[in-house]
Amino acid sequence: MIDVDRIRAIFTEEISGRSGNVMDEAEHQGRIFMRGVIPRTGDVRPDDKVQAGVALKATPTSISLYPYVFRHVCHNGLIFAHSTESRKLFVEADSIFIEVDGNLEGVISGTGIEKPLREAVEDCCTAEAFKASTHKFRQCLMMSPLRFHQGNPLTRILYGSVNKLGTYHKLVKAYLSPIMEEYLAHNDEPGMFRMVNAVTAVAREVRNPALKWNLECMAGEMAMLRNMPMIEPKPYRADLPNEKAREPVTSQIAVLS
Repeated sequence: MIDVDRIRAIFTEEISGRSGNVMDEAEHQGRIFMRGVIPRTGDVRPDDKVQAGVALKATPTSISLYPYVFRHVCHNGLIFAHSTESRKLFVEADSIFIEVDGNLEGVISGTGIEKPLREAVEDCCTAEAFKASTHKFRQCLMMSPLRFHQGNPLTRILYGSVNKLGTYHKLVKAYLSPIMEEYLAHNDEPGMFRMVNAVTAVAREVRNPALKWNLECMAGEMAMLRNMPMIEPKPYRADLPNEKAREPVTSQIAVLS
C-alpha cells in the first residue's frame, strides 16, 4: 500500500526544490490530487502566458504524474496525460511497475516508491516536456470549427473531438451545457482553442477533485487532436444556448495535421 501522505510530502519537496509551488491540493475518497508549477514560462500567443508544472494523482496502489500547463490569463490548467513524459507507478505485491505514456517500461523489485517518484517528477519538469505541451496547446490556435465540417453544430465539434477518447463521453454529457455556454461566451478566440479553454474554465469551478482532474485531462487530450486521424462523430441531439437541436450528421470530421 502506498502512503499517500508520504507521496504528498515528496511531491511538495520536489516542486519546492525547483523553486516552484504546489498551487492545488485535494483529497477525495482515499486519493490525493495535486498540481505544482515551476518557474518556466512561455507564450501561446502575445500576452498569453502559460507556466510549466506537474499534476499528480495518488491512490493506495498507484501514482500518476503528468505534465501540466497553467494558463495565467484565465487561471485554468491542462493535464497532458498522454505524452512521452507521463508516468504511472503501480505497486503490486513486492514490485513497482512503471508505465511511460501508457506502456509498461519496467519493473522494480521492492516497494521503495521514493526514487521512481522523484525521477517521474523530474521527467515531467524538463524543458522538453513543457515545450511539447505548449506546442500542442498552441496548435489549437490554428484549428477553426470550419476546418472540421461545414454546417456541423457545436455539439458535433465537441463530441467529434472526444470520439477517440471513449472514457470521456459520460463526462462530456454531464458537463455539456456549461461547457457550451462557456464556449459561446467567448467568440473572439479560434474554435478548438476556445473549446479547450471552455473545458478548463468549467473544470476550474468543479469542486469534486476527481471530476476536475478528468476534465483537465480531457482538455489536454483535445489539445492533442491535430495528431489524430479522421474522427467519426457519434449521433447526438441536444438543445443548447443559441443553438437548436439538429438531425445527426453522418459526415466525418477531418482533423487536419
